[in-house]
Amino acid sequence: MSNNKSNKNDIMAMKNILVGNGVKTKSICDEEASLKLPCKRNCYDICAIGSSLLFGFMCLTIGLLTTYFPLYDHCLNEHLSWNSIYPNFGWWKDPIPEVLLNVYVFNITNHEEFIAGRDKKLKLQEIGPITFREVTKHKDIEYHKENSTMSYTVTRQIYFKESANIKNILNKTIYVVNMPLSAASYVSDNIFMWPAFNLLLKIYKTEPIVASTIYNYFFNMTDPVLELANKYAPFVAPTKDTGILQNIYRNFTDRVNVNIGTKHGAKNFFAINTWNNKPTVPRFENECNASLKGSSEGALYPALSTKDTVLWYWRKTLCRPVPLHFDEEFICDGLKAYKYILRYDVYDRLENKVEDCYRGDNLPNGLSDLSKCFFDQPIVASFPHFCDRTGPWNQNIEGIKCNKSIHQSYTVIEPRFGVPLRQKAVSQSNVVLKDLSNFKYSFARFSKMVIPMFWLEYSQTDLTPIIVSTVNFFVNILPEIQFYISGGFIIIGLCLLMIGYLRLRRNEVTQKN
Repeated sequence: MSNNKSNKNDIMAMKNILVGNGVKTKSICDEEASLKLPCKRNCYDICAIGSSLLFGFMCLTIGLLTTYFPLYDHCLNEHLSWNSIYPNFGWWKDPIPEVLLNVYVFNITNHEEFIAGRDKKLKLQEIGPITFREVTKHKDIEYHKENSTMSYTVTRQIYFKESANIKNILNKTIYVVNMPLSAASYVSDNIFMWPAFNLLLKIYKTEPIVASTIYNYFFNMTDPVLELANKYAPFVAPTKDTGILQNIYRNFTDRVNVNIGTKHGAKNFFAINTWNNKPTVPRFENECNASLKGSSEGALYPALSTKDTVLWYWRKTLCRPVPLHFDEEFICDGLKAYKYILRYDVYDRLENKVEDCYRGDNLPNGLSDLSKCFFDQPIVASFPHFCDRTGPWNQNIEGIKCNKSIHQSYTVIEPRFGVPLRQKAVSQSNVVLKDLSNFKYSFARFSKMVIPMFWLEYSQTDLTPIIVSTVNFFVNILPEIQFYISGGFIIIGLCLLMIGYLRLRRNEVTQKN
């Protein structure tokens, strides 16, 4: 006890001496705190140095990579991959640009005089446009990674656009070809069929030209002879409703498979492989190889197109793919644009008859067979008003006048991404008649004629500002700022690396001292 007390006294005395001599003393807590501060400072320094070096290296790497592999190329590859997370996929899935269908019908104004022989030519009056809005949807989308393709279902429907039409236009009465006339042409070569069909025409007093409202002509065109033939001989009249738009859109749901991804190359992007699981135009599988492969339905076109590129366009109403050739370059919506046109010789005959799948029964130049897509009826396609093509058919009709500024098909695309900026597709449907001299006189009067029925114009309106701005950023702005983006990342990376290095050196010097 006395020893402990003496030790305490010694310590207190020593402390008093040190304090008296000006020497500061520390408590145990003070000593522990002094040890922790350098530890914290070292941790902060290490974290700061590591972060500077790490982010500096990352920025430098990004800068160098984007120098050798530009962001534009990366965006193009992402476009080719057609990933659903990007906005262009949504614009394709539910298209925003409005597509208008303008229908022009030919009203026959002198059918009685022509049948009676008082007029030598059939007089036609063009009525229209009657405007509809076509709505396209792409659904049931499947990606096939094993072969870098995509399958989807495309549907099309039309809606009458009342604001764009003359009031009560659908109730207007017109005189048009009665479809039993085409059925008569269909059976004219069959010695067993034509007498019976001719008898039906006489019994029902069927006339080759009939009055109809425009609405019925589009959606509800019927005839007693067709109804009877459809019931007992459907190969002669596969349908009893010959409304033109009703038949075009009655089955406009199709399954499509297209190329996507970089595997097939930019020039084969969105090229069709199969349509309803077949690589050919419907019903052309055996007798003619009418291939659809490589064509486009018009929603997107190949990327990196050039002036030598030929775009192939497929539309069911044409019953064939058609080539579009470069015509001119200009600026559209602030974007470099290429215009590709459908040449007027597209419906001409080929020298190789085997390859000419659309010659029908030796059709002349300017006409293309549509019968495969329309119940084997003698329907042919041409340019509106037989534009830039003349033939024997012109000798029997009046009211046809070609206007190349109106009667031409084209597409305007942004060539690097293949985005369509403007589009117009036109085609005329005509009934082509054989020798009908075996039928009653009113029918025989139309022997060996090609009679225009109507022509269609599909047009894509202006793109929305958001689509134009997005495309403009990727094709115009991004390449221009690429240098500054890469340079900025390199400079930031070097600065961070330098800061990290200097702090590391300073920390080493501090530890040595």
